[in-house]
This record gives sequence, structure tokens and C-alpha cells, in this order.
Amino acid sequence: MQDAGLPKYGEDDLLKYRQEDQLEKAKHYLLTSNC
Repeated sequence: MQDAGLPKYGEDDLLKYRQEDQLEKAKHYLLTSNC
């Protein structure tokens, strides 16, 4: 299923960015919850 609104080359980059963003949020959550 292709989304005509997204350029094909951007999908992997977007997915990677979202995964890294989730990782950063998880790290931040762990750091703040340790205190």
C-alpha cells in the first residue's frame, strides 16, 4: 500500500527518526524515574 503523499525515499528515514525519538523518550523516562 503506497501513500501518494509521501515520497518513497522518506519513509525509511521517517520510521528511523520515529524509532530514535521513542528511544530518547524512553531514556529520558528512565533517567527521570530513577530519582
